[in-house]
Amino acid sequence: MRRTKIVCTIGPASSDPVILERLMLAGMNVARLNFSHGDHAGHGALIRNLRATACRLKRPVAILQDLCGPKIRLGELPEQGVRLHADDAISLSASSARVPDSLPVDYDRLCDDVRVGDTLMLADGQMELRVERLACPQVFCRVIRGGTAYSRKGVNLPNTELQIAAFTAKDRADLAFGLQVEVDAVALSFVRRAEDLQEVRQQIAASGSTPLLIAKIEKPQALEHFDAILDQVDGVMIARGDLGVEVPLERVPVLQKDLIRRARQRGRLTITATQMLSSMVSSARPTRAEATDVANAIYDGTDALMLSDETASGAFPVESAQMLDRIARATEPHLPTSLDMDLPPLDREAPVACAIGRACGWLAADIGAAAVLAYTRSGFTARCVARFRPACPVVALTPDASVCRQLSLIWGVEPVEVPSLNSTDALFVSARRYSLSQGLARPDDCVIVTAGTPLWQPGSTNLIKVIELEKGLDVRRQGESPASGSEEVS
Repeated sequence: MRRTKIVCTIGPASSDPVILERLMLAGMNVARLNFSHGDHAGHGALIRNLRATACRLKRPVAILQDLCGPKIRLGELPEQGVRLHADDAISLSASSARVPDSLPVDYDRLCDDVRVGDTLMLADGQMELRVERLACPQVFCRVIRGGTAYSRKGVNLPNTELQIAAFTAKDRADLAFGLQVEVDAVALSFVRRAEDLQEVRQQIAASGSTPLLIAKIEKPQALEHFDAILDQVDGVMIARGDLGVEVPLERVPVLQKDLIRRARQRGRLTITATQMLSSMVSSARPTRAEATDVANAIYDGTDALMLSDETASGAFPVESAQMLDRIARATEPHLPTSLDMDLPPLDREAPVACAIGRACGWLAADIGAAAVLAYTRSGFTARCVARFRPACPVVALTPDASVCRQLSLIWGVEPVEVPSLNSTDALFVSARRYSLSQGLARPDDCVIVTAGTPLWQPGSTNLIKVIELEKGLDVRRQGESPASGSEEVS
């Protein structure tokens, strides 16, 4: 079983139902839909195809809606682009102003927000400009590092506190659509502080839907307010593309490790994203450096690895997912899982559940358990166990199809949809039967069961039981009913 999850961005190269099926068979756990592109009709059709394919293959595949946020981009330029040379003088202006011989930018407050001496980065940092003079609506710059500017390429202002809201009107409409079609997770781009997430939370709460909320960490301000952001979300995405433009590139590896460590201590899921296997956009094999980068993220303890252009527009989408799967399987046996149980958890919300999760990990190591079976309504119990990275598989058994898909994002969790049970005795019998029938354990093995009582009440994790499978077989040979109440909660 591969523990690290794979997120694939779906785009023109992968939206065909045949490719979607091949991606799922290759190991895709989560399908990311980038709402910077496309319309609701197109995304709706894609979601229907994804769900139908996953249902046919009997695989829980989550759908991650990635809201575009306040991404600033260049406006329309000639098809051949505009060539910028080092030391050239160039001006930028808000697109609505349409100033001749000036690069249009789709942000009306550009001149208000920048200051002389600020740095502007174009096209994911490939080009660098420095502000020399303001004459609104124009911003006059000097080219520090040149290149060719094309339409709709990104504009980053790493030294600038932008006045634009993190949750835009487009995001609001896109989220309403996502909630209507019941996406499993929502990611907000360019989060700067915890307050940026409050309106998103309110809209989700008002809808009655319960997708996971993920903050994309790609702004310097988010680094300053990271702990407060963790209070508002279920997880974070280390979005190394824009982050590597907004902060000095040499800081990104250290930031990646620090952010993942801090998120894991708080029990928040982490996704490591951007250029994981970038060369596979046009090559059937990655570079050695890319393979090492993927393995390094796994050693850091990321829950999931994300492919972007590799699967959205690349020539080898399926091969890219297969390569992530191969690297993860080769790396995971070498992870030092016990370190996670030694770390003090920073969990103020559910100390009992957190302690139960840690105890499952220690107990599994002590008795050599074949698996931990976590019965859960909301996914909380399974996440409590998985955060401590036990050496054995964590099987999440839930009656909720949406939760089953959401748990596809969590490291080490194999989610399974099961009928709702009405007693702990029935739960223990179900665990024994499932373990044996699915080949999860041999008759002479033992498994650990954890759940909450009362059953199916979110946040009530408070129960651990060791089931020795062979003893259960002896009981049945003697003719005793497995549901007779002979097993007590322990």
